[in-house]
Amino acid sequence: MNSLLQEAIAGEPVMVTLGRVSYPLAYPMQAVILYKHETALLDRERVKNDGRPRLTREEKRALRDRRSKLLADTDLVRPRKHEDWLPEKFREFEALMDEATTLKIAFDEDAGTGDSLYDMYNWRKISPDGDPERLLIALWVGLHVFVPSKTPGLPDEYVETLARQKVSSLVELGNAGDLTLAISKALSAPLHRARDSTVPASRQRESLALSSRGKTSPGFRSE
Repeated sequence: MNSLLQEAIAGEPVMVTLGRVSYPLAYPMQAVILYKHETALLDRERVKNDGRPRLTREEKRALRDRRSKLLADTDLVRPRKHEDWLPEKFREFEALMDEATTLKIAFDEDAGTGDSLYDMYNWRKISPDGDPERLLIALWVGLHVFVPSKTPGLPDEYVETLARQKVSSLVELGNAGDLTLAISKALSAPLHRARDSTVPASRQRESLALSSRGKTSPGFRSE
């Protein structure tokens, strides 16, 4: 798949500023594959370094059941159709989602297969306070660009714009929050482009809440 088709799928890039230089941020298919690979390595390293035993079948079942209950509870606090979020309900929603995310992290790290960016629940893991390493991976991956192959007839190459260590040196307390929101915006861009297509508006706004980690204002309305 060439870069033009990939860019058509990923849409117009979100721009981020690092070291006073602006860069495009986008997540085409190559980014999805690379992010899953890199997060798999991260999770396996964490489990190995911590010396954690693998989860038993019973522990996995308990995690799944508890997380399913938490996600079901989020449906009970969502506003009704055409109603706005109430601040206290939104805080309750966030607390439920945070606990559900914590359980998902434990389950996913044990599996060691990496995070799919097609699963919006994985977006909440990308957080400067919750998991800064994942934030750096997501940023580094999203900064990759397509360049023409030096070999005629071969597909365009997907290469890093900045080395991972360089990206790390440009992220700090002052810009981490804005970069996280930019990543969320870039990830949800395909849903927003589908506004008049097959994805309902409620699904688009839900994606923002799922990826916010507490940074979304409750002032959006349910469909």
